[in-house]
Formats: sequence, C-alpha cells, structure tokens
Amino acid sequence: STTNNSGTTIYLSDDVVTVALYDGSTQIGQTKSPNTSGVATFSGLNWVIPKGTSKTLTVKMTLSNSANSSNILKWA
Repeated sequence: STTNNSGTTIYLSDDVVTVALYDGSTQIGQTKSPNTSGVATFSGLNWVIPKGTSKTLTVKMTLSNSANSSNILKWA
C-alpha cells in the first residue's frame, strides 16, 4: 500500500489489474495480477543474458478503469 496526496491509503491491487515484463517487444514469463498486498511475483523466467552484455526489462501494467489519476504508484 501507499498513500496518495490526500493522505488516503491506497492499494496497488486496487489500481493495477495486470503486470507484465518485456525484453523489447517480447513478453518474458506470464502476465501476473497483484495480490491483495500489491505484490506481483514472477518466477521460472526463461531469460538469458549473454556473458558480457546487459539487458533492460520493461514493466507494463494495465490500470483499472477506476484508478484515481492523482494516485502515485511507487516501486520498491
């Protein structure tokens, strides 16, 4: 959970419907939904990073139609 600018406690699971990881345009693993604590766990990923290189994963989310535009989502 986090607090919005009005001091109201909000839960990631209230605003975020799904979370997915991407390597470029390729989705890595399955799309997940946050649990009631706001955690989306990705495991068993078949993702290879060749020695001596680096890669960047992109996190894409689907927001709820009822998500409040004044809420600020923070990641840890």
